[in-house]
Amino acid sequence: MPSLVEMVMVVILIFSIVAGGAVKTYYRKKGRNLPAGKFILESRAQRVIIYGSLMVFGLLYNILAPFLLLFDYFDQVLGWSTVRSLLAPSDIVLVPQVLGTVLYVIGYAMYVAGRLALKEHFAEAWNPSKLGKSFVDTGIYSRIRHPLYSGGIIYLTALIIFFQTWFGLAVIIPAFVIMVRTASKEEKFLKEKFGKEYEIYMKRTGRFFPKLRRHA
Repeated sequence: MPSLVEMVMVVILIFSIVAGGAVKTYYRKKGRNLPAGKFILESRAQRVIIYGSLMVFGLLYNILAPFLLLFDYFDQVLGWSTVRSLLAPSDIVLVPQVLGTVLYVIGYAMYVAGRLALKEHFAEAWNPSKLGKSFVDTGIYSRIRHPLYSGGIIYLTALIIFFQTWFGLAVIIPAFVIMVRTASKEEKFLKEKFGKEYEIYMKRTGRFFPKLRRHA
């Protein structure tokens, strides 16, 4: 039978999938009439890599894995992709599971905060950006310029830690690289559109994590 930590993770994963899907659907409908900007991922190869890797990882570890854990079939079906057998003899499997669960909640909370702040201006990385009269600098965006990417990096890493999966690491690394490059492209695009206003915003915020405030 799955452990208490695994049961908690199952509930968190299923809840995040349902809640995230509901929020995405609601604001996608609200943003239909907004003017579209440029494609951030201009390369078709980049779109295939990031969309493909996130889809495969999501199907395995966000959708399939929770039910396999719940019915105690995870090791039988996905054991090939983990290093759990190396950790089991030393009895430290629980440590990365607890750490992974905590990091997942933190990362997903950052992602949700960014998603709610963007509202209808949100667009998938492979779709054209939704443009407004100004850029979003409220909520979590008052401290971080790319909370969706930083939150995504944290909660995807958390899943890798929780499931101790080398396969997940191999799949997600290309997506991480593209996220970093995409953040740079987005900033260049926004600087061209909003000029000095966005440059001032960049000076007071961190790219993926809040800047440490200097005390006088």
